Amino acid sequence: MRQYIGLEQLNHDDDDLRGAALTIGNFDGVHLGHQRILEQTVQAARRTAGPAVAITFDPSPAAVLHPDQAAGRLTPLNERLRLIARCGIDATVVVRPDPTFLSMAPEVFVERVIHEQFHAAHVVEGPDWRFGKARAGDIALLARLSPRYDYKVVLVRPLHTKLDDGKPVPLSSTLIRWLLAAGRLDDVNRLLGRPYTLFGPVAKGSAIGTKMGFPTINVQSVDLVLPADGIYAGRCKIKGSWLTAAVHVGPAPTIGRQSRAVEAHLLADNVGDLYGQPVALEIKARLRDVVQFPGVDDLVAQMRRDVQQVKEIAKTW
Repeated sequence: MRQYIGLEQLNHDDDDLRGAALTIGNFDGVHLGHQRILEQTVQAARRTAGPAVAITFDPSPAAVLHPDQAAGRLTPLNERLRLIARCGIDATVVVRPDPTFLSMAPEVFVERVIHEQFHAAHVVEGPDWRFGKARAGDIALLARLSPRYDYKVVLVRPLHTKLDDGKPVPLSSTLIRWLLAAGRLDDVNRLLGRPYTLFGPVAKGSAIGTKMGFPTINVQSVDLVLPADGIYAGRCKIKGSWLTAAVHVGPAPTIGRQSRAVEAHLLADNVGDLYGQPVALEIKARLRDVVQFPGVDDLVAQMRRDVQQVKEIAKTW
């Protein structure tokens, strides 16, 4: 998949992206709903022998306009691009939105981006897609402008999922963030179509785990949404290998640490010095809440039980 940083990087003398089937969105998490849109973009492109192109934003427009209210991310940009490519998209353009871009009227956005940049043959979106200044543009406007600029609108039916009350709700990145905050990893992983994964370097910790016989790595997962505090079964990719891990997210009240951290006890011997190494940490299943134990001995006994449970769960992977 070709990658472009900014619309200005596109070569206007190169027609490779002209006649595209185009989809535009944040695609944070690249969940099953996003995957449906991306796959239908590919199908539309194949019908006209044009390229399948996705425009995504980094940071999100909301983070630029309201940085103090911006939601945490579900995927870092490199992972998002990898997942988009896996859906068959031919080229992705990463737009870094600035106030000028975000102040573009919807009609101007269609003319300058969809038409002039790509001469799009198809625009593929869900029914709730909004664009342009103040998010004033919608699917109805996109359809009204389509005869003028000679593109077809492909409307993708949203996916729905049932929550505890049985009521179906549309799948969204916002819903997944809510489920993560509730610790509902089974639901999160089902809606993503893969395990939720944290990324970051291994940072130095207090080494208290080592003293208790359970050495851990601290994963410094910057600005990604963390699941609810708890103990999880997972696996960690480090130095090219996947290792089963017991994962602690949150404070450690028994030893007096109140700050949240992500720590993984790797079920492997002789892993060596890992400080600074990049890590992908899959969170696959929730075991229990974080609990304050009467003493360290009680904590260690529970940690032994946690590790054994992780081993049993890992047999099913």
